[in-house]
Amino acid sequence: MDNMYNYTTTDQQIQKLKSQLLIFENENLAKQILQTYGYYNIINGYRDPYIIREYGTKKYSSDVTFEQIFALFSLDHEI
Repeated sequence: MDNMYNYTTTDQQIQKLKSQLLIFENENLAKQILQTYGYYNIINGYRDPYIIREYGTKKYSSDVTFEQIFALFSLDHEI
């Protein structure tokens, strides 16, 4: 079975999120978090309250940070 997904570096993941208007308060910490927990687990699992979908594209609501999404991820895993 062919892998449908291409591997991306944490830098590429961050650039993609920035292009979707997500804000990073601390990029170095975000890189460590993404390497530890994974992009899919954090972003795909917890972005929905913060995302706006328009014409097949996704962007984040204004003033939303990666740290907010990670906080929701962390809270859910603590419960």
